[in-house]
Amino acid sequence: MLRGKVKRYMSEKITSVEDEILSYQEGQVASGINVAYTFIPCAIEEPIGVIVTPVKLGALSANGVALFTTVVGYEVDSLDVLSVVADLDAHAASIDYEIGTIVKATDPVDSVVKAYVCNTQHTSTAGPDFEADIANWDQVNCDTFLKLTHTAAGADLVANFTYLINGYKYN
Repeated sequence: MLRGKVKRYMSEKITSVEDEILSYQEGQVASGINVAYTFIPCAIEEPIGVIVTPVKLGALSANGVALFTTVVGYEVDSLDVLSVVADLDAHAASIDYEIGTIVKATDPVDSVVKAYVCNTQHTSTAGPDFEADIANWDQVNCDTFLKLTHTAAGADLVANFTYLINGYKYN
């Protein structure tokens, strides 16, 4: 485990107290089309803060979304209870997907439901077969997600975000 030294009092030696070093995770995600939430992959075991910035990345990207309503700030559904792969939206046929969209789908090799992030803007295949569409997706290497609620991007648009999560990662 990584540890950093923390000094509690001016008279103490710097070796007197140890604390876990914060871990950081950053990336880019997208919502589904006209959806009012976005899942952010979280490999941090104990997240304590998240910075989210809406960005316009392309023609399908909304020109900003509201991260607040009558309450100042934005809402991450929980930093304490993380969503799991089962909570994600399922990959669907004939859908326009933007880079950064996260879905769940059955892995064609081991038949296990896993999370995938879109790596190429595309329209999914017409049938239910994820294997035909898998080249447009990368497997997400974590099992937990933060759910960010926001206003819907609008008809036929997605909300794009960059994010930075900080917290403790113990392994």
